[in-house]
Amino acid sequence: MDHIAFSISENDFFQAVSRLQLHHADLVREPAFRGGGWSIQFRNPDGIILELFTGNLEKRMMDWTSS
Repeated sequence: MDHIAFSISENDFFQAVSRLQLHHADLVREPAFRGGGWSIQFRNPDGIILELFTGNLEKRMMDWTSS
């Protein structure tokens, strides 16, 4: 397993990014638009990589398979 991803609305995404930055979260990947939505990856206190993603899996897979 590489990471665990969670869907989040775009409105909530930017609020979550602000909170992660405010609390100095260990960011693995800065906020970026990729795979059909906004994404950010960070480590939780146990070192597990978590992702917040505003897109959906179907769109993301279409982007990956068409490349």
